Amino acid sequence: MQAKIYLDVQFLTEWVLNLCVVLLTARIVGTGVRFARAALAAAAGALAHVALLAAGVLSGWHFCGGAMPVLGWLLIPVMTGIAFPGKRGRHRSLADRLQLGITFAAAAFLLSGLLQALHPFWQRMFFRFWLAVFAAYAVLQAGCKLFAAAKHRQMDLCPVRLYIGDTQWRVMALRDTGNRLQDPWLHRPVSILEEGALPFSVEELLGKSLAETLKFHMIPYSSVGCPSGVLTGLVFTRMVIEGTDGEQVIQAPVIGISRGTVSTEKAYQMILHEKFRQ
Repeated sequence: MQAKIYLDVQFLTEWVLNLCVVLLTARIVGTGVRFARAALAAAAGALAHVALLAAGVLSGWHFCGGAMPVLGWLLIPVMTGIAFPGKRGRHRSLADRLQLGITFAAAAFLLSGLLQALHPFWQRMFFRFWLAVFAAYAVLQAGCKLFAAAKHRQMDLCPVRLYIGDTQWRVMALRDTGNRLQDPWLHRPVSILEEGALPFSVEELLGKSLAETLKFHMIPYSSVGCPSGVLTGLVFTRMVIEGTDGEQVIQAPVIGISRGTVSTEKAYQMILHEKFRQ
């Protein structure tokens, strides 16, 4: 008796599983991912899996079984590189790549474990397999959301909407009692935003017609890790802090742009001035 393998079905199955793992990785790490890139990364992994499977069939399965785990580990940097490239052409650091790879492997392990646990419910009917896949994905997504919510409560995070002219975007901010930075020229409180959270680069921003209204200037500062530094200061149109007691609207806030990340764990992209604590 010979078993039949349908490569198109195998490809679709692997693609869905890989897509779930990529999206889970983005959720756990707390970074955004474009669906097109996630789908492309999932397709690359599925194509490599199917190619090795086809080669194994043609060669009589002499090497396929042992090569599958090796291929899986080799595909991790490839798939994470496709799904999570550096911003604006910048390459991610080795530490970032390592974190993404470990998180990707952990997400794949968790998803496969849940599928094994749900195996008795879908082993007799094919459509139940897809139900099990999405059920496992939903369970892990719910767990990630609960973990993120608990973490945000512990770190006192809140969503903030930022406006520059007609451009609006949303970031996560830390309410920090330690940020007492004042603009020496405008004599107003300064909140700090990492450059990566801008919808465009500082250079592009200064080249726009909005440059005059943004009142570009430099803000000196000092901190524990940097005794003397300078931030790029911009005056945004407005900032809306979303709190449990309602929204706090700040017109023409002064924002200091940080070249690096403001959170080592990437849990937030902005540090509010202590004056804006509700």
